[in-house]
Amino acid sequence: MSANELANAGLQFLDRLEAFNDTLRADIEGVRDTKEKLSQIWNDTVREQFDTYWIPLQEEMQNYLDNIGPNHVETLKPRLEALIQYLNTNI
Repeated sequence: MSANELANAGLQFLDRLEAFNDTLRADIEGVRDTKEKLSQIWNDTVREQFDTYWIPLQEEMQNYLDNIGPNHVETLKPRLEALIQYLNTNI
C-alpha cells in the first residue's frame, strides 16, 4: 500500500469511525428513551433481567462514547493531517 493509499484509507476509516460513533450515540439514546417511556408499565422479572444486561452495557457504551471513541478520533486526526501534509510537500 502506497503512502497515498494509506492516507486515503485513513481518511475513510476516520469518517466511518465518526459515523459509527454518531450512530451508536443515537441508538443508545433511543434505547434509553424507550426504556424510560416503558418504565411506568414495564415492571416485571423480564425488566429485571433486561436491566442486569442493559445497565453494564449502557455504562460501557457511555464510557466509549464519552472517552474512548473521541480519543481515537483525536489521536487519528493529527496523524492523518501530518501524513497528508508530508505527502503534499514531498510529491
